[in-house]
Amino acid sequence: MDDGLEGIDFNDNSYEGLNEYKPQNEGYDVFNLRTNTDQLLEDFELKLRNKIKRKNKDGHIIIEQIKGTAPLCNEQGIQGIMGELKNLINNHIVQWNAPSMNDLLRERLNIGENIITSFWINRKVWQLSYNDTYRVVNMATNLINLFLTRGLNNQERVLYGETYKENISRTVGNEPKKNNVLKDMSRFFGK
Repeated sequence: MDDGLEGIDFNDNSYEGLNEYKPQNEGYDVFNLRTNTDQLLEDFELKLRNKIKRKNKDGHIIIEQIKGTAPLCNEQGIQGIMGELKNLINNHIVQWNAPSMNDLLRERLNIGENIITSFWINRKVWQLSYNDTYRVVNMATNLINLFLTRGLNNQERVLYGETYKENISRTVGNEPKKNNVLKDMSRFFGK
């Protein structure tokens, strides 16, 4: 059975994929990484459009339509769905706090009901099929649920704070004496 893995060196530690989130990049910013939702939203929009990102032969990232597919809905629908998501998935919401699991579940239930209602009411105008409506609602609510769990028991702020902890140690004492070669030589020769 050919699993497509023949010839791959698994001991090679290099990574040839997309490296937007590598800490080694100049301008790396932990706060931006944890609160910037652009990548999440862009990936969701690509799913609505049935498009994927990939690298071409030259190493440039291109976006192309998945063969044999069409967008799940019309442009008005894509913009409407993305508008709903942007209201819920943004760098302000990531800093919210759900003091308990019950608070989180209550918020998720309210958001889920609103998403279902909005998508169902607009599905015909958006040219979103019955089956795709179900699929898009699931994709949206799952993404929102994962996103909202960051605020459970204020964990997002705690995790953010952990990334900035530093250990600093200082020794208090006298400054080391400067090296005086002539003085050291005079001691050596007994003068």
